[in-house]
Amino acid sequence: MTWGLDSITLPDPGPQPRPLDTLEPSHGVSARAARMYTRFFGQEQVLMTGLPHSGMLLETLRQLVARRPEIAALDGIACYTKTQTHNTPAEADWLRGIFDAAGLQRWEVGTFSMTNCASALAAVHAFAGQDRPLLILAGEKAFHATGNRLAVGLLGEAPAAALFLPGGGRRVRFSRVRHMPRYFLNPDDMAEDDRRALQTAFEEGFEGFLAQILRDDPAFFDLRPVLVPYNLNVPLVARVLGRLGLGDLVQPGHSGRFGHTFCSDSFLNLAAHPVPQDKPVLLFCAGMGVTYAAVALERAAHDPQDHSPENPETQQ
Repeated sequence: MTWGLDSITLPDPGPQPRPLDTLEPSHGVSARAARMYTRFFGQEQVLMTGLPHSGMLLETLRQLVARRPEIAALDGIACYTKTQTHNTPAEADWLRGIFDAAGLQRWEVGTFSMTNCASALAAVHAFAGQDRPLLILAGEKAFHATGNRLAVGLLGEAPAAALFLPGGGRRVRFSRVRHMPRYFLNPDDMAEDDRRALQTAFEEGFEGFLAQILRDDPAFFDLRPVLVPYNLNVPLVARVLGRLGLGDLVQPGHSGRFGHTFCSDSFLNLAAHPVPQDKPVLLFCAGMGVTYAAVALERAAHDPQDHSPENPETQQ
């Protein structure tokens, strides 16, 4: 039986884009820094939501269930994928409560976070091939100015729910994950020699990861798949894809201008810039740790779902 991406649900109304020159209170970004992020990394805005952490996740799940009420009766696996370790109350079963409130009491829930911002695609890799439905929930709050701002991009808030079902949608052709365990610490906590080495090792590792995927399945790339990158350090990703001869395959409209949204990037980008259902797709990203992850999708041989040909995955 095939196993594929059935839908991506974003909240409606969703996060609102905020210009960089309004982010000094939340991100500590001066006007000069805002100009730098736009000039060097192409970032023009950050997505932000007024809802609290649990509220934005619950609203996303409620909208998914409203459009697909039949999933409430399924025995599925649900993963909340995240980067931060400090954003939830340890004494409360908050995730179970969110899914119960959305009507998904039958779903087994847990978090998946050890691969940081690669966790959403890494979770697909971890559970791909099993015969139960899988729901990947992503999206975090940008809690504090010291953690919202990276050297290569600013972080935002954009929840997304990706539903994978046996038999239908875009079939998962393959998934890949690679770790570089030397760099398991955040850069600020690394030894100086590791921090210096990471400056070149990260890009080289990213290129090697994608090059191996290209070698492993050349027939997939003969189909000219649409590449859906994540939203961090867009110039670096462009350099890597250019050296591999893949730059012309990047998703139309993708520019990273909204910034990085933790684990949501891949699904958010596919939803915001939809790809025709008959086109294969490669989602890929990286997370500090360092982890690289990718998921290849193709049209299932038999798709029982009645999807819109313009935007088959997205539910907003």
